[in-house]
Amino acid sequence: MIEYTEKKRFKPEDIDYIFHVARAPEAHYRSRIFKSLMNSPTVYTAWDDKRLVGLVRALDDTEMVAYVKTLVIDPEYEGQGIEEELLRHIAEKYKNFLYIDVVTDKRISPELLEKAGFHEKKDCIPEEIRNDAPYMMY
Repeated sequence: MIEYTEKKRFKPEDIDYIFHVARAPEAHYRSRIFKSLMNSPTVYTAWDDKRLVGLVRALDDTEMVAYVKTLVIDPEYEGQGIEEELLRHIAEKYKNFLYIDVVTDKRISPELLEKAGFHEKKDCIPEEIRNDAPYMMY
């Protein structure tokens, strides 16, 4: 059973592993990615017992805007709903923000984002945004 948490209980070797197997661009910055995650306001992780199998990171301004910057999944666990569940945690946490901008290196399908609770807004500039988050742009 997969366990999801916002507690930053991961170790540097967990982060090295997940970014390496997911072939994430950040894997080339081993000395920096762990510190970056520890200092990020929101990191949800997915664990299969003691194995880190998924991670999503969001950055925010504390009131209006959040950015989903990182989403990595162990390829052995793809297709099991882990991405959707991690994104659902982000959508829930930031539901009162004006918008959530998805800017990950990984291409995320609009269908997956919608299943996780995101809604696309088109032709919107910041002055026109209404408080009916979550908001995403692609």
